[in-house]
Amino acid sequence: MAGNYYIITGASRGLGESLTRRLLQEDHVVYGLSRTENREVAAFARSGGFKYRYRPVDLAFPEEASKVLHEILSDIPSAEAGTISLINNAATVSPLTDLSSCSDEDIVRNININFTSPVVLQSTFLRMTSDSVKKRMVVNITSASAQFPAGGMSLYCSAKAGLDMLTKCAALEQVGENPVKIIAVDPGMMDTSMQSTAREANIGLSDYFKAQKLEGKLKGTDAVAKEIISLLGRYLLEYRGDGEHIQKSNRID
Repeated sequence: MAGNYYIITGASRGLGESLTRRLLQEDHVVYGLSRTENREVAAFARSGGFKYRYRPVDLAFPEEASKVLHEILSDIPSAEAGTISLINNAATVSPLTDLSSCSDEDIVRNININFTSPVVLQSTFLRMTSDSVKKRMVVNITSASAQFPAGGMSLYCSAKAGLDMLTKCAALEQVGENPVKIIAVDPGMMDTSMQSTAREANIGLSDYFKAQKLEGKLKGTDAVAKEIISLLGRYLLEYRGDGEHIQKSNRID
């Protein structure tokens, strides 16, 4: 029986870890990409006999990321793949400061992780899977920050806005044979280490983030992962293969 393959960036923690665990439990094949391996996830996969493949990659270097994805896609037997999905999940909020205080290196690193690498990975994915699997999906994890400007978060907000627009434009291009489903998903505010970093920073929204935490309004990553996987399942089930595209961000409430 054909299997479902998922390639997830930022798979070692937060939402990426939760997506990885849940997809493995549903007996899918998961390739996890991150700078460092989460040993607990690896042990979880071994103990459950799940199909997990870890690949080290630093998304601050887009060409390296493309090379790793190329190796993964070359490794997947197309005859056994019912669907292949790329989930661009990895992100960083650092540096959290005024743009004038950001170093050149910090700017390049932020944009590479949040925007350039997702662009490169998506391009590589579209190119390499065009003649292999009929059901393909690209999922770009976005943020409300793409729509709302925030002082001290100019790089993160700008990169997420770019990723939103990339999703819309790339989806419009899927009009030929064997099109790819390309969607953006806004998971909402979650209780993650990235949120903790934003709360502790000295920026305009820090007090707001602290209040959201104190009032219990941050969502758990496991619950969000469950909703996202359900959403992806519906899209794959309804996959028409006729160039249908999604131009809005799917928000997880």
